[in-house]
Amino acid sequence: MFKNQTHYSIARFDGALLYEDFRAGLMTTGITKSPIVHFKVQAGIQQHPAWVIDELAIEIYCYCRAAQEANVSPTHLQVSLVASWISAETCSNLIVTNVEWHIASKALREHALRMYSEFSRKKKMPVDWPDDIITIPVVVR
Repeated sequence: MFKNQTHYSIARFDGALLYEDFRAGLMTTGITKSPIVHFKVQAGIQQHPAWVIDELAIEIYCYCRAAQEANVSPTHLQVSLVASWISAETCSNLIVTNVEWHIASKALREHALRMYSEFSRKKKMPVDWPDDIITIPVVVR
């Protein structure tokens, strides 16, 4: 084994972030509540469920909200993702660690970045962030 070798499986894929049915909420870890978003990415004919937490969750939330407000096509948010596979005995989850946006619409991109910048500047969760508690599944039934 190499000294700096990681033991995680990494997924890299391109596709359309299907913003219409993303779910946002809070993940409780101890006394801390972190923002979490669940969404699907369509790569070819297959849809891959993915999760994102913390700051990146707020960024994805802003892009999804901007796309909803602009009423663009369901496959308008083109992305390149890097994710880590987090696995349990009976299931695996893609936890996104990096998003590269490929969006032709300058207005949509600017609107999403304005929303994100406002949240980052205030260091607060978006006012309309759902307070639903969401957990990442570790068992498939």
